[in-house]
Amino acid sequence: VETASNGTFAADMVVVAIPLGVLKAAVVDFVPSMPVNIQGSIDRLGVGVFNKIWLTFDDNYFDGDQYMYFPLDLTASFNGSTP
Repeated sequence: VETASNGTFAADMVVVAIPLGVLKAAVVDFVPSMPVNIQGSIDRLGVGVFNKIWLTFDDNYFDGDQYMYFPLDLTASFNGSTP
């Protein structure tokens, strides 16, 4: 690994945790280059400010009138049904 101040660290392997936006901006050089299929996946992924998670529970442990998720598009289909 070579740092911005020309420092170097030698290793057989490295784990890199870089935000998707930084990877898409291609401001980090990988030597050797990332495999084409990995770079293609990065290029196809969208970047936004909204993350969501959909959880399904076997038992309804909260009040059935309580909403935990509000989709922006109420006509959108999620796995064939609307929430």
